[in-house]
Parts: sequence; C-alpha cells; structure tokens
Amino acid sequence: MGVLTFLSDFGSQSPYPGAMRAVASGIAPSSVRFLDLTHEIRPQHVREGAFVLASVAPECPDGSVHCAVVDPGVGTEREGIVVVTQSQFFVGPDNGLLMPAAVATGPIRAMHAIDLSRTAYLRTPISQTFHGRDVFAPVAAHLAAGVAPSAIGPEIEDAIPLDLGLRGGDFDPHNLVFHGRIVYVDRFGNLITNLPTGDVDAARGDVGTFRLSANGRDWPLERVPSFGHAERGDLCLTGGSHGLIEIAVREGNAQARLNVDIGSEIRLTLS
Repeated sequence: MGVLTFLSDFGSQSPYPGAMRAVASGIAPSSVRFLDLTHEIRPQHVREGAFVLASVAPECPDGSVHCAVVDPGVGTEREGIVVVTQSQFFVGPDNGLLMPAAVATGPIRAMHAIDLSRTAYLRTPISQTFHGRDVFAPVAAHLAAGVAPSAIGPEIEDAIPLDLGLRGGDFDPHNLVFHGRIVYVDRFGNLITNLPTGDVDAARGDVGTFRLSANGRDWPLERVPSFGHAERGDLCLTGGSHGLIEIAVREGNAQARLNVDIGSEIRLTLS
C-alpha cells in the first residue's frame, strides 16, 4: 500500500487542496493512501515549506510520493521536476522546495523535468495559475500508480538547490558563544534554531543559564528538559524533536517576544 502526500501554501479552507486530491484520486490506485502534510505554509514561503517537507518525509514509508506546491513562479519559465531518491519520489516546482527533503531521504538517484507536452500524464487544459492541480497532482498520482519517472520527462543534471542550514551553527570556545539562526517557527511561536542540541549541551557542561542576543536585544534564559519545566511566561531553551535547540516561552509565544522570524540571526552565550 503506497502513500501519496500533499503539502502547499493554499490554505486548508480554500478549494485548491481538494482539487488536487480530486484529480489524483481519479488516477492513483484505490490502495494508495492520501496524506495531507499541511496546507498552512505561509504564502510563497519556500523555505518554510522545504523545512516541513524535509521534517516529515523521512518518517514516510519507502515508495512514498510527495506532491509539494509552494510556487511563487507558477506560470513562468520555471520547470516542474520529479526527484527520485533511494526510497521516495518528490514532485513540485524547481525552486528548491523539494531538495532538502530529497537529500534527507537520499541519496538522489535521478531528476526529471516534467514535459508539459506529455499530456497523458497531466490534466488539460493546463491553467497558468494552478499547476498544483493540472501538473503536479496528476504526475504524482501516475508515479504512485507505477509509471516510471522517465515517462514524465527527460532526465536533468541539476535542480535549484536550497540549503536550510540545519547544522550550520558555529561555536566560539574562547567567548563561549554559539552563533546560529532561526530555521523554523511553529504555530506556538517556538523558534527552532540550527544549533544541534548535542553540541550545545556538550559545550555547556553543568551550566544551565544562557544569554540570548537577537534583534539588538539580550535576554537571560535557562536550558530546561521540556517546556513544562519552565515557569509560565518564562523564556527558555529546550532540545526539540528535530534534534535542534528551540527557544520557547512556556504557554506563550517566543516569536512575538523576540520579534524574529525564519532567517534571523541569534547568539547564545554561556553565562
């Protein structure tokens, strides 16, 4: 039994996710399970979509097909692509959205451009504004039905890369400072950094207190095992499920408190 997933910035209350699923349901075998990862990616936020896809794809079974659409360039000359990894398939625009997830489930075995002249694998006529329905969903469904990626279009050598910098933090041992950045903000306002939890904990030893510098301001905060170990309303550090350090406010919103977002630089100083 295969899995076909969907991710987009269309919004769950819009008709667009349903349209993609409806098209795919007429192509994929009934044994294929549909799974909506999310349709709440912020509009046009390719990096956010890439982070979510890369977080979930490794948890999916072998053979899964992922249809991901965060596509500011829809209707332009940007290509649609199929990325084939060791165990999974990714379908979407060639704008970097698919690449972190492909690397996470890699190695990458092949990449194919979606040939819009091969209409047997598309919904026609093709809208200039809705390739999610007319291109990516049907292609993904055909792959889930066993169609070879080579039938979708020619093999290509390169695709637009996207490095999320998930392991990009630096440690200055002389000044006991970690330099990092925010790579994701969840719906609770928790800030996921690119600082590996193991690296931070190894450097801090028995020290539990840090000074956080971000957006021109400083805050004291403690390293806690989980959110519930902080006092209500307190800013804290915890090791998150991604293996990365998270900045949180217990029963509050760290993003609002710090006024930062994805890409914002931070410093953590042992104190």
